[in-house]
Amino acid sequence: MPLPDNFSPAEHLQDVVMLTQNKIVRAEFNDVGDDDWVQDINTPRASLRVACTHQDADSVDMTLIRLWLFYGVLRKAKDFHPSIYGIPATSFQETNKMHPQIHLYFEEKATEADPRYSILRSQVSLRLMNETTDTLTKAEATALGTKIKSLFNSGTAFFWKRGKELASYVDQEKGYYFQILVFNETEAKKVIEQVLDIRGHTPNWKLLNIKKNAEPATTYPTIPVTKVIMGRSTKQPRRRPVGTVRFVSAVLMLHGKPDPIVLYDPSGTYLGALVK
Repeated sequence: MPLPDNFSPAEHLQDVVMLTQNKIVRAEFNDVGDDDWVQDINTPRASLRVACTHQDADSVDMTLIRLWLFYGVLRKAKDFHPSIYGIPATSFQETNKMHPQIHLYFEEKATEADPRYSILRSQVSLRLMNETTDTLTKAEATALGTKIKSLFNSGTAFFWKRGKELASYVDQEKGYYFQILVFNETEAKKVIEQVLDIRGHTPNWKLLNIKKNAEPATTYPTIPVTKVIMGRSTKQPRRRPVGTVRFVSAVLMLHGKPDPIVLYDPSGTYLGALVK
């Protein structure tokens, strides 16, 4: 059905923002009142709800300020990135010394992801056991970035299918300690072969172990259960969801340097990659 003759993209956008965002605001401030609440600014929470609620007469500037107040100030931008359990790199390096480490990042395409959930992300890491922060040169790091580009983004991005099986491959002497969620053994070998090829190593399949659950559909359901937490119905995290992840970037971590050195990043997430 075609758009109406008097269709206004700006008005339509404002209407959609008001419809969707105000539902989120009402849910966030439901302690102030339900859908029939009469606006007032007599308490701090009520005042914030009024300030965050989109009005039909709002200008674009007012809309942006309301959105920024809600997501940027009140929620401290936590909706823009996942919650992370960890410690600052500087604190970690105070007590731990490490060989240079390469992190390979993989993500599910947004167009292929289930819109009800966050996109799938995976990481595979390897250590350069024959190098230290003092011995690894920029030229060598650039060569690693070039090799990764040829292996993981030669024409099309390298991908594998994640699943409910856990593949482990441990060869500590060479810097490999992989735990990878895969759809099957074939996918596990595909990933391991590609990663080992960065260093010119051949896999020793005696080191590969695949763990399969007896009832994966029940243990790792496609649709996660919902629990009541602190009085609110909360959908639990997905466990071992199935999906295809593709290579997006590779970084190098060095002891004594808290920020990663970007080896190769066709995704454009980082600045200053060694290899373009």
